Amino acid sequence: MYYEMGGNTLAELQASQGALHRVWDLPLDALSNAGLGGGITYAFDPQLCGKILPLFREDIAGIKFINCATIRAAWGRALATWSVHHPKLSFTDVTSECTESGDSSGGPVAGEGCSLAEIWISVKPGTPALTDAAASATTSYVYTHDFHHTDGRAASAGIYRANGTVVGFNVEPPMCWYLDSLFCSSVHGLKSAMGSAEALTLVQVLLWGSFTLALLSTMYAAQHVVCRHYHLHEMDGEAGLCTQEELLEAEADEQKRGELRESMAMQGMRLLDNVSKISIASTSLRLLLLWAPPVLYMQIFLPCWECYDFEAAAVHEIGHSLGLMHPDQAAPYGNNLAWKAQVTTSEDGGDVTGWRAANC
Repeated sequence: MYYEMGGNTLAELQASQGALHRVWDLPLDALSNAGLGGGITYAFDPQLCGKILPLFREDIAGIKFINCATIRAAWGRALATWSVHHPKLSFTDVTSECTESGDSSGGPVAGEGCSLAEIWISVKPGTPALTDAAASATTSYVYTHDFHHTDGRAASAGIYRANGTVVGFNVEPPMCWYLDSLFCSSVHGLKSAMGSAEALTLVQVLLWGSFTLALLSTMYAAQHVVCRHYHLHEMDGEAGLCTQEELLEAEADEQKRGELRESMAMQGMRLLDNVSKISIASTSLRLLLLWAPPVLYMQIFLPCWECYDFEAAAVHEIGHSLGLMHPDQAAPYGNNLAWKAQVTTSEDGGDVTGWRAANC
């Protein structure tokens, strides 16, 4: 993990005996709700659901699969991704309390959101320079000498303590979302293995190739039935289907109308008989390949390819709210910190808590 160090160098961080900056502290008072005490409270902006729901592209044939409850459940799973790794890290939903009290100001960052919430989940400001970002996390923090780590140890130096975070999700079109990676993980795995252009070409060839073959096969089968029908009709010595002139002439003659109805009924029965001779298995396969590839491509593949994973974005931004930055960006500078259990002294290149610089 990479912890944001608020301008401190790695040497300064080590000299402060493992002080990590812009993180949450655990108060000594067991009844205190500050920091990690009582869990980090969070609440949803009432406007978020209405703004982000139209951007989900997982609805099929008009059936709604995503609603406010599923979005909140995805956020809950994102929180659990972090809380399961530390006994002192937990989260408490205060959305209902904020709604019932009408509390909409005094939030964690610049007064935005509910004053009861330490994490406010809302929409990302429509800043032109950041319109391509899926989500953002803005944390407020204060420099303090009264900080306690989760093991109860007081910090030996000043630390930037986190007070709250506003997590904003981008709802500016053409931004689009899908709920989680349940269906999309295989698509992203294919993209990583083959490359974006190659994976896209492969999927398009497979899906639209199957659709084209099914369409051509269906047209051939239909032509075969029609040709067989006319062939049998001619073998019986009967005339072909009536022309417009013959139909008009038959309307004036009751007997001809009866003969015409009988002839058309017989032709219809023969046509149905020819259709019944088509293999059920092949017909089912053709029908499946006529509707499945377009649905898979438009409703599953393209959202996975073009849209953002809401749950993954939530996990990412929650990590920022906890004080973590981007390991891939910090590794070249040696600013990642990894736990090395055997380190007991700062002379070993770490500090007395066991943290050391590493690329993890």
